Amino acid sequence: MKSRLISILKVVAFVAVLLSSLSSKVTAFVPKTFSAQYTQTYKSKISKKVKEVKGNITYKYPGNIKIEDPSLTLVINPIKTFNYQPPSIPGEPGELNVFRTKKHFFVEAFDSLNKGLKGTEYYKVIKKKGSLELVYNEKYAKKIQKKSLIMMFDGDTKFKNLNQIVDVDINGKKKVWKISKLNENVKLSKGTFDFKAPANTRTNQ
Repeated sequence: MKSRLISILKVVAFVAVLLSSLSSKVTAFVPKTFSAQYTQTYKSKISKKVKEVKGNITYKYPGNIKIEDPSLTLVINPIKTFNYQPPSIPGEPGELNVFRTKKHFFVEAFDSLNKGLKGTEYYKVIKKKGSLELVYNEKYAKKIQKKSLIMMFDGDTKFKNLNQIVDVDINGKKKVWKISKLNENVKLSKGTFDFKAPANTRTNQ
């Protein structure tokens, strides 16, 4: 009788672990890590012309992101945030600001969506054919100065099909990030989300 009970308990434990594993696979939307290239378009406040910037984005759950383009490198880990701007004139010093991390809205969105396509206390999820929209509540929108985050897909609403992110600020102004060469579950080096200042850099912390 005792051996049978132990056998049953082992089966129950195995099923529980299996269901837990399946549940995490079903509910996870954003992978643990990913990297991608992006092209960002926005309208210049000065010239009113549409500008285009190409860069790279790398993410690791939880709380790590790196966004880099020719004019900016932003590295965020759970402890520190590094914001580096290279010199606009050759020979001039670059500038690095280091401060205690307050989560970037991209990081919070990706971290939350890693747990599934469901709303949180900060936003609701609106799912449409070919797109998802995270609509922030009034209090949180005011805090981060963002109204919503829209993800658009080429085909099924799966992260691997992500081809565009639109972040909408509290005034309705949009920044479009066109996504390409998206790779899920990439292996990242230990120092990916740290930053070493180049020579001739003015550091503020």
